[in-house]
Amino acid sequence: MEITYDSIKSLIVEEKLDGQQVHVAFKAPGQEAPISAMSVIMPDQSEMMKNVGKTAVKQGAKSGIISMLSRFVGGLVGGTAGSIASSATSQVAHTATNNPNAGQDVLKTKITPEKQQKAVVDAFKTVQNFFTFDSETNQWKAAQLG
Repeated sequence: MEITYDSIKSLIVEEKLDGQQVHVAFKAPGQEAPISAMSVIMPDQSEMMKNVGKTAVKQGAKSGIISMLSRFVGGLVGGTAGSIASSATSQVAHTATNNPNAGQDVLKTKITPEKQQKAVVDAFKTVQNFFTFDSETNQWKAAQLG
């Protein structure tokens, strides 16, 4: 059986969106406690490539400005000291503007109901062994573990 959002909707007792994370609690009839799972809403391939391009442009612009600034500082000082000043300025500027979240920017996506539902299905697949589908009643039940 293909697992879809509609096929597991009756098991969902809580669904919470936190940024791009979806936290879901699933509970079948007769089950004592809900089973929690989490999934991350991911961008599709084209959206990810667009984000990579945006990040590269931002980083390229920063690098260009840093190079220009370090050459300017080096020119002001001149000679060997200017070369050292230029290098130091470049290193400090790159360190100061280095974006540790650049990788996260690539994974950003617009949250849509369809993407959220896909994330819920993905979360369910991580805990699906706790449930069984009864094809006679067309309902999910708690799996008999142990």
